[in-house]
Amino acid sequence: MPRLTDRSLDFSFSGMKTAALRYLQEIGFDTLDPGLLGNPREIPESILDLAAGFQNAVIEQLIDRIDRCLLEKPALSIHISGGVSCNETLRKRLRDHFSEKSMPVYFPDKSLTTDNAAMIAAAAYYRLKAGQSDPWSLSADPNLRLQERA
Repeated sequence: MPRLTDRSLDFSFSGMKTAALRYLQEIGFDTLDPGLLGNPREIPESILDLAAGFQNAVIEQLIDRIDRCLLEKPALSIHISGGVSCNETLRKRLRDHFSEKSMPVYFPDKSLTTDNAAMIAAAAYYRLKAGQSDPWSLSADPNLRLQERA
Protein backbone atom coordinates (compact mmCIF):
# COMPACT_ATOMS: atom_id res chain seq x y z
CA MET A 1 0.00 0.00 0.00
CA PRO A 2 1.14 3.58 -0.47
CA ARG A 3 2.85 4.66 2.75
CA LEU A 4 -0.39 5.13 4.65
CA THR A 5 1.37 5.27 8.01
CA ASP A 6 4.23 7.48 6.89
CA ARG A 7 3.37 11.11 7.66
CA SER A 8 6.00 12.52 5.31
CA LEU A 9 4.97 14.25 2.10
CA ASP A 10 6.93 11.73 0.02
CA PHE A 11 4.98 8.87 -1.45
CA SER A 12 5.52 5.72 -3.42
CA PHE A 13 3.02 3.42 -5.04
CA SER A 14 5.39 0.48 -5.40
CA GLY A 15 3.67 -1.42 -2.59
CA MET A 16 0.29 -0.88 -4.16
CA LYS A 17 1.60 -2.00 -7.55
CA THR A 18 3.05 -5.12 -5.95
CA ALA A 19 -0.28 -5.84 -4.24
CA ALA A 20 -2.07 -5.48 -7.58
CA LEU A 21 0.40 -7.84 -9.23
CA ARG A 22 -0.04 -10.43 -6.45
CA TYR A 23 -3.81 -10.17 -6.78
CA LEU A 24 -3.59 -10.77 -10.54
CA GLN A 25 -1.36 -13.79 -9.95
CA GLU A 26 -3.72 -15.07 -7.24
CA ILE A 27 -6.73 -15.03 -9.57
CA GLY A 28 -4.68 -16.65 -12.33
CA PHE A 29 -4.73 -13.65 -14.62
CA ASP A 30 -1.46 -13.99 -16.52
CA THR A 31 -2.25 -12.34 -19.82
CA LEU A 32 -5.03 -10.32 -21.39
CA ASP A 33 -6.93 -12.02 -24.19
CA PRO A 34 -6.26 -9.98 -27.36
CA GLY A 35 -9.89 -10.58 -28.32
CA LEU A 36 -10.96 -8.26 -25.49
CA LEU A 37 -9.39 -5.31 -27.28
CA GLY A 38 -12.35 -5.15 -29.61
CA ASN A 39 -14.89 -5.56 -26.82
CA PRO A 40 -13.78 -4.02 -23.51
CA ARG A 41 -17.17 -4.88 -21.99
CA GLU A 42 -15.88 -8.44 -21.70
CA ILE A 43 -12.95 -7.53 -19.44
CA PRO A 44 -13.50 -9.43 -16.17
CA GLU A 45 -15.25 -7.44 -13.43
CA SER A 46 -12.41 -8.25 -11.02
CA ILE A 47 -9.91 -6.50 -13.31
CA LEU A 48 -12.16 -3.45 -13.70
CA ASP A 49 -12.59 -3.32 -9.91
CA LEU A 50 -8.83 -3.54 -9.44
CA ALA A 51 -8.22 -0.67 -11.88
CA ALA A 52 -10.93 1.50 -10.27
CA GLY A 53 -9.62 0.75 -6.78
CA PHE A 54 -6.06 1.55 -7.81
CA GLN A 55 -7.15 4.86 -9.34
CA ASN A 56 -9.18 5.76 -6.24
CA ALA A 57 -6.30 4.94 -3.87
CA VAL A 58 -3.86 7.03 -5.92
CA ILE A 59 -6.22 10.02 -5.99
CA GLU A 60 -6.89 9.78 -2.24
CA GLN A 61 -3.16 9.74 -1.53
CA LEU A 62 -2.53 12.72 -3.79
CA ILE A 63 -5.32 14.71 -2.12
CA ASP A 64 -3.99 13.79 1.34
CA ARG A 65 -0.44 14.82 0.44
CA ILE A 66 -1.57 18.11 -1.11
CA ASP A 67 -3.73 18.89 1.94
CA ARG A 68 -0.82 18.26 4.30
CA CYS A 69 1.60 20.16 2.10
CA LEU A 70 -0.71 23.21 2.16
CA LEU A 71 -0.64 23.15 5.97
CA GLU A 72 3.15 23.41 5.89
CA LYS A 73 3.49 25.64 2.82
CA PRO A 74 0.38 27.78 2.22
CA ALA A 75 -0.30 28.57 -1.44
CA LEU A 76 -2.80 30.56 -3.48
CA SER A 77 -3.47 27.84 -6.06
CA ILE A 78 -2.60 24.30 -7.08
CA HIS A 79 -1.13 23.35 -10.46
CA ILE A 80 -1.19 19.73 -11.60
CA SER A 81 0.94 18.63 -14.57
CA GLY A 82 2.39 15.59 -16.24
CA GLY A 83 0.62 12.64 -17.78
CA VAL A 84 -1.53 12.02 -14.71
CA SER A 85 -3.09 15.46 -15.10
CA CYS A 86 -5.08 14.18 -18.08
CA ASN A 87 -7.07 11.79 -15.86
CA GLU A 88 -10.64 13.10 -15.81
CA THR A 89 -11.49 11.51 -12.45
CA LEU A 90 -8.43 13.11 -10.86
CA ARG A 91 -9.37 16.48 -12.32
CA LYS A 92 -12.92 16.28 -10.99
CA ARG A 93 -11.97 15.03 -7.52
CA LEU A 94 -9.25 17.66 -7.06
CA ARG A 95 -11.50 20.47 -8.26
CA ASP A 96 -14.36 19.30 -6.01
CA HIS A 97 -12.14 18.82 -2.96
CA PHE A 98 -10.27 22.09 -3.23
CA SER A 99 -13.24 24.20 -4.32
CA GLU A 100 -14.65 23.52 -0.83
CA LYS A 101 -11.50 25.23 0.46
CA SER A 102 -11.72 28.07 -2.10
CA MET A 103 -8.45 26.88 -3.61
CA PRO A 104 -8.26 27.00 -7.41
CA VAL A 105 -6.75 23.99 -9.16
CA TYR A 106 -5.20 24.42 -12.60
CA PHE A 107 -4.49 21.77 -15.22
CA PRO A 108 -2.81 22.10 -18.60
CA ASP A 109 -4.84 21.53 -21.74
CA LYS A 110 -5.19 17.78 -22.25
CA SER A 111 -3.22 17.98 -25.49
CA LEU A 112 -0.20 18.95 -23.37
CA THR A 113 -0.48 16.12 -20.84
CA THR A 114 1.10 13.23 -22.69
CA ASP A 115 3.96 11.28 -21.17
CA ASN A 116 5.95 8.12 -21.73
CA ALA A 117 3.21 5.93 -20.26
CA ALA A 118 0.99 6.76 -23.22
CA MET A 119 3.73 5.72 -25.63
CA ILE A 120 4.32 2.47 -23.74
CA ALA A 121 0.57 1.77 -23.68
CA ALA A 122 0.40 2.32 -27.45
CA ALA A 123 3.32 -0.03 -28.02
CA ALA A 124 1.72 -2.61 -25.72
CA TYR A 125 -1.58 -2.35 -27.56
CA TYR A 126 -0.04 -3.36 -30.88
CA ARG A 127 1.99 -6.14 -29.28
CA LEU A 128 -1.10 -7.53 -27.57
CA LYS A 129 -3.14 -7.22 -30.74
CA ALA A 130 -0.43 -9.26 -32.51
CA GLY A 131 -0.77 -11.97 -29.86
CA GLN A 132 2.47 -11.09 -28.10
CA SER A 133 2.82 -10.68 -24.34
CA ASP A 134 5.40 -10.76 -21.61
CA PRO A 135 5.23 -12.52 -18.23
CA TRP A 136 4.34 -10.50 -15.09
CA SER A 137 7.88 -11.20 -13.91
CA LEU A 138 9.32 -8.93 -16.63
CA SER A 139 11.73 -6.48 -15.02
CA ALA A 140 11.94 -2.79 -15.82
CA ASP A 141 14.83 -1.82 -18.05
CA PRO A 142 14.88 1.91 -18.79
CA ASN A 143 17.43 1.38 -21.57
CA LEU A 144 15.48 -1.33 -23.40
CA ARG A 145 14.57 -0.37 -26.94
CA LEU A 146 11.05 -1.21 -28.12
CA GLN A 147 12.41 -3.16 -31.11
CA GLU A 148 14.19 -5.54 -28.69
CA ARG A 149 10.85 -6.60 -27.17
CA ALA A 150 8.94 -6.95 -30.43
